[in-house]
Amino acid sequence: MSHDQKQIKRDIIELLQEIPIIAQAVRRIGISRMTVYRWIKADPVFKRNVNAAIMEGHKNMIDMA
Repeated sequence: MSHDQKQIKRDIIELLQEIPIIAQAVRRIGISRMTVYRWIKADPVFKRNVNAAIMEGHKNMIDMA
């Protein structure tokens, strides 16, 4: 895995904690949803982190409401 890919994965996790929607997160980063879903399928740690970030993002959105 390249340094860039690791950084992009970290960026996705950060964004999902704020905006728990993969489509919006990847649009802001500039990669495709298919890339993220491919990484989720291939990397169980990334999958777990994405799911946790989405849950955190939902919690944060509820707290703001």
